[in-house]
Amino acid sequence: MLVRTSLSQGFDLVWSGDPALDREATDFANSLRVAGERSDYGPVTKPGAALTLFSFRPLRGMRLRALLDRAGAVGNATAAALAFRMGLTAIKNASGEWPAVKVATDGSYEELGAMAGDDVLVALDDVSPLIVQELGAEVITRSMTPRPLS
Repeated sequence: MLVRTSLSQGFDLVWSGDPALDREATDFANSLRVAGERSDYGPVTKPGAALTLFSFRPLRGMRLRALLDRAGAVGNATAAALAFRMGLTAIKNASGEWPAVKVATDGSYEELGAMAGDDVLVALDDVSPLIVQELGAEVITRSMTPRPLS
């Protein structure tokens, strides 16, 4: 019997390289994975520190399928970046000046619908290009997988 899952709910992610993460936590890699699945990062956050949270909505329906169809032509890196842009709704607790998350249709990817501007990716790439790659890949995974797993 099929049962509807929570695929439609938004979710927050953190980048594994965030300096507020407590890498000394017991079994850090597994603890971070579980924290992400439960959206409870307290156990892996340094005392008194604030993580930067990236809020996403899952990709659903034809938007997800159009991205997956395009992924073979553009490659994994671009597909992850597009998934990041398509799902991003907010960036919380980032210090300093950051571009606002403005959603609009990108003329180069009209079939994918509205997405955050490329200016957000450029700003994040100044910190590390791994942010967009890691979180974009997770957006694809979460858009296709019921949560929580743990």
